Amino acid sequence: MSSLHVQDRDAIWLAYFQDATYRDVARQLALPERTVKSQIRRGMKMLNEQLRDLDPAGGTALVAASV
Repeated sequence: MSSLHVQDRDAIWLAYFQDATYRDVARQLALPERTVKSQIRRGMKMLNEQLRDLDPAGGTALVAASV
């Protein structure tokens, strides 16, 4: 996660590791809810791509779900 933009990382951290809703994340970061959703989606897409690069078989074995 350290390779993500700070804004994306913060939004993902709150949503997935602190169990916050989009609305809670938006309130905590003082951002519109749509912006938070975009940040999470962008960050998850980047993480998905990084996991795909780690798969030695070149497939999607490490990717649980597409974003």
